[in-house]
Amino acid sequence: LFELPLDPSVLENPDVRNAFVGATLEFQLGAPMLSVPYLEFDGEHDPRLGTNLAMMQRDIGASSGRMVAGFVQVSLESLNRGLLCVVARRYADTGVSLVFLRVRNLAAESATPRQFARYLDAIAAFKAHGVDVIADQSGNFGAAAVAGGATGFSAGAQFFRTVPAKQV
Repeated sequence: LFELPLDPSVLENPDVRNAFVGATLEFQLGAPMLSVPYLEFDGEHDPRLGTNLAMMQRDIGASSGRMVAGFVQVSLESLNRGLLCVVARRYADTGVSLVFLRVRNLAAESATPRQFARYLDAIAAFKAHGVDVIADQSGNFGAAAVAGGATGFSAGAQFFRTVPAKQV
C-alpha cells in the first residue's frame, strides 16, 4: 500500500493521508483504544504538525466513541525552545484527551533541571487544555513527570527507556 521507508511529504495529500490512516485503523479493529500515527515535527509551521493534527482528527472521527491516544514527538531542541507549549492547544482542538509525549535525544534519566522544567511546562500546557499526558519512553524520569502532573509514564525495564536518537 505504501512504499517504505515512508516519505512523510506524501501524507500532506489528504487522499493519501486518509488512506494511510484508514490502513492503520484496520489493524486496530476491536481495540478499546485507538492510537494515531504520527510524525516528529520541529516547528509550529512544520507541515508534519499539520499532518499529525489531520490524522488525529481522522482517527477521532472514526473512533465510534472509543478513546483515542495521540503521540506527540519532538526533538530535545524543540522541547528546549518551548514548542510543546505553543502547540498544545492545537492538539486539544482536535478533541484528543490523551497524548503520549516523546522527546528524541532526551537523556531522560540524566535530564538537566532546565530540560525537566521544560517537560513539566509541556505537561502543564496540555493539561491546561484538557489533554492528559503520558511521559513515553521516559525511564526513571517518568515517575518525576507523574509527580509533576503527567497522568502516567511508560518505560521498559531494559529497552525503550528513551526515544531512539535516530529519527525513523
